Amino acid sequence: MLQQQAHSVSNDAMPTFDERQVADALKAAMRQLASGVAVISTNQGGTWHGMTATSVISLSMDPPSVLVCINRTATIHAPLMDAGAFCVNLLSSWQEEVCAVFSSKSRREERFADGIWKIGLMQLPYHPLAEANIFCTVDEVHEYGTHSVVLARVRHVTEGMSEKRSPMIYLDGRFILP
Repeated sequence: MLQQQAHSVSNDAMPTFDERQVADALKAAMRQLASGVAVISTNQGGTWHGMTATSVISLSMDPPSVLVCINRTATIHAPLMDAGAFCVNLLSSWQEEVCAVFSSKSRREERFADGIWKIGLMQLPYHPLAEANIFCTVDEVHEYGTHSVVLARVRHVTEGMSEKRSPMIYLDGRFILP
């Protein structure tokens, strides 16, 4: 049996880099990677919390799982960690206003006020008009830099009501039509 080991590189062998320059270059480079847009929602003791996210990916099909990265300063961070469950609402291209409300700190009170949100599995809020809703429980959390990398088990998936798929896609600081 082949055993894999984690490898780390000694910083002694690495040249010195200007972290700020590298971060700025990475941000510019990553803007060239198109990504879907989701709203992460959770319910902590009857209070709903949510945020817009582009850092959501499928992780494994055995077990069915996703990976979500959440900044530890985000207001959803502590409630999500406490609740141990969340829903990934994959937004449709026409849901720019939903995205904007969940991206804005100043519009926090508007986040679930449109009357469309429903209560689903594990009492989690979900948006029934999203492309899909992925209900998850937290399996593992790894702290890295400013973020928590959340590995979550998928417990249930619902597909949107529209037969025509039109996911929200974000590229280079703007939304593009699929």
